Amino acid sequence: MNCLNCLSWNLKESDLRRAGFGKCMVLKPEERAVRTFSALNECRFGTFAQAPADVVAKREKVMG
Repeated sequence: MNCLNCLSWNLKESDLRRAGFGKCMVLKPEERAVRTFSALNECRFGTFAQAPADVVAKREKVMG
């Protein structure tokens, strides 16, 4: 149950995506603007939803 595998984790909005940090779309926009989460971060919001395997593979490719 880490961010890499969560449907709510978004790399597209993050300037730190190549370093493996993305935005949690569960957060309010004002919180999302100032917070990023690593791919290995464990979900603390209780909203984890498994992302499809192809989405996870694309994320791994972007992060290198």
